[in-house]
Amino acid sequence: MLHHLQEKDLQRPTPCTEFNVSQLVDHLAGNLALACKAMGSEQADDPSLAPEPRIAQLAQAALESFSARGLEGTLDLGFAEVPASVLSGILNLESMVHGWDFAQATSQEFDVDPGLAEYVLELARATVGEQQRASGSFGPETAIAESAGSLERLIAFTGRVPAGARAAPMVDAATSIVIRRPLHEVAGYTMDPLNAPVWYRNISTARRLDEGSFGIGARATFEARFRGRPCPTPTCSRNMCPAGCWSWPPRRGRSRCAPATAWRRWMAPAPGCTCAMTGGPRDSASCWHR
Repeated sequence: MLHHLQEKDLQRPTPCTEFNVSQLVDHLAGNLALACKAMGSEQADDPSLAPEPRIAQLAQAALESFSARGLEGTLDLGFAEVPASVLSGILNLESMVHGWDFAQATSQEFDVDPGLAEYVLELARATVGEQQRASGSFGPETAIAESAGSLERLIAFTGRVPAGARAAPMVDAATSIVIRRPLHEVAGYTMDPLNAPVWYRNISTARRLDEGSFGIGARATFEARFRGRPCPTPTCSRNMCPAGCWSWPPRRGRSRCAPATAWRRWMAPAPGCTCAMTGGPRDSASCWHR
């Protein structure tokens, strides 16, 4: 891709939206040089070189350094220590994806072996998580057709839109459930924290931290999963709204995983029904939407 770059191409925008072609070369060279330095290589970045020899020299030095030291242990990048295997995966991912970026910016073909693209896609899945997407390093994964090739799926995984890929159909759907049970039964069930694992998808276990009847001041703890890790979340019921829903704000300072904002369990009447807790008639079926 870099062999065919001309002076007029350097200011072209790339799919990596924060960089034009020239800036993307600098970015890739900087990351390769950082890896070389962390592994003790004497190869330094030379911005005076043309893009192709500049990147080729750094990539060769990084490859030789990894070959010599292996992927065991960690590497000190100056701002953080990372496993050598992770850094190797990042460089593989950057080399292929930014190669595609250069091709798109300069209207070149980008052909890679499907098996190699599949391998880099697996590296990407092991490297790119919600933290990297939240930081802006990667955008949300692009939805594309299941029949897409491995390179298209890799590009889509990084938040880019593969050229010529057939987008997956987007569906705008809504759903509701009518629970044909008396209000007090449904409200009592949903307000009992011990039932949360049954109807709240992200909660695996729940238990009371005190004894006695449920009410204001009752304490419970839930265990949910956040970014793949279990997160115990102690809570205490604070109030009851006029419609009969309890507020369970997580206690500040007790959980590093849960946001310190209140969440509510609530119920609203189905058409034709009126809230029994706030007064007014309701039909005999006692229909309630959850």
